[in-house]
Amino acid sequence: MVEGYLKCFEKELSKTDATGNLEIPGSALYLPAVAENTEIMFVWDHGKIWKFKAPVRSDGTGRRYMSHQWRQFSKDNSLTDRDVVKLYRSTTIVNLYVVTFERALRALPLFPGAPL
Repeated sequence: MVEGYLKCFEKELSKTDATGNLEIPGSALYLPAVAENTEIMFVWDHGKIWKFKAPVRSDGTGRRYMSHQWRQFSKDNSLTDRDVVKLYRSTTIVNLYVVTFERALRALPLFPGAPL
């Protein structure tokens, strides 16, 4: 990424991640403390500001997930399963994160109208 940012995680999205809440990998780094449960400010690469939360699941697993405006972000950017999301934290601005994504390579049929 760009100098001044630390990589928190990279994840290939599942269908649930793309349409519901994003399950945060257990190996994620540089997220706010769990007790804070504060909004995290993210800035999409085109400058739109999104506010997400990263609470802990109430099922006792200790896993965290992205909620709040995550679903709208995913919808507005047409994210689907197998797309890859990368999250970075600013080293100079508190609670500022940048999220980027890469589209998954999709197979094309050899012949028009043929199934994939």
